[in-house]
Amino acid sequence: MDNHFMNQKIVDERKKQNLQNKAIYAKNKLKIEVEKRLKTTMIGALASFEEGFGEAIGLNSDNPTEKQERLCDVWEDVRKEILDRGNRQIKIALEEIDCYDVQYGGFKYKFLRREE
Repeated sequence: MDNHFMNQKIVDERKKQNLQNKAIYAKNKLKIEVEKRLKTTMIGALASFEEGFGEAIGLNSDNPTEKQERLCDVWEDVRKEILDRGNRQIKIALEEIDCYDVQYGGFKYKFLRREE
């Protein structure tokens, strides 16, 4: 009987460790997905601006005017500031996630029987 309790204790410890591992996995997965989404939003917004105003500030011009060169320099400074702020917010968001317990629900499928 003593052996049974020892084995049960081992099984319980493994279950506990598995739950902890799943929680760590879920939190890491959430952090990766949040970071990916925020970066995509930030880079997408910059790309949209460059697509709309790139010609006006001489981004792809072979012979930019003096005004376009100045505007392009200003844009590069603003772009860097936007990326720095965005990356700072990503860091804060990831730190915030660490304050929570996360449980991954996964994908759930429901199969329905077709009536014929």
